[in-house]
Amino acid sequence: MAKIYIVGDIFGCANELDALLGTLDFSGDNKAVFLGNYIDYGPDSRSVVDLVSDLQGNYGESKIIALRGKHEDAFLAWLDDPVSAQWFMEDEDLATCSTFMKKKTWESFEGVLFEKAMEELSTSAKIAIDEDYGYLVEWMRKLPTKHKMDDLDLIFTKSTVLEGGQMHDLKGTPHKDGQIPLLVYDTDQANFL
Repeated sequence: MAKIYIVGDIFGCANELDALLGTLDFSGDNKAVFLGNYIDYGPDSRSVVDLVSDLQGNYGESKIIALRGKHEDAFLAWLDDPVSAQWFMEDEDLATCSTFMKKKTWESFEGVLFEKAMEELSTSAKIAIDEDYGYLVEWMRKLPTKHKMDDLDLIFTKSTVLEGGQMHDLKGTPHKDGQIPLLVYDTDQANFL
């Protein structure tokens, strides 16, 4: 029996993701599909992206399928146009932004927070993120927003799975309740466990 682990909203909860990954079996034909929304809200967005990208690097893109969610889309749109500062201003206490900067970079950036105009701060943050963790940004840029498994009649999109036309929602708030949404699909029985 092969399983497909479908992981929903993670929202910066690296410890919870690490604990969840410890319970999953990636042997044989088992695989995982991550539906995006790796960042925002929780305490360590960058570590979540690190964990998923490392997992994909270790097992391959056919075994670990990672999609880009709405929150990654907003983050990348801001990085493409930091002068707008839209996402930057919505990042409460710069909690997500700070995790994409190395400690020394963040401390330096934090020291000028109240000395620069918003556009200049936003642009400086983008430059720091590109320098410190640009490889993770590029990994996110390459992620698809949809994945099909025609043989199983499954379609994976941002926070949802379509199974033969029936939608399964994997939205969650692990930063509040500690639970990352997870569905397990049994490929032999062609249904969810």
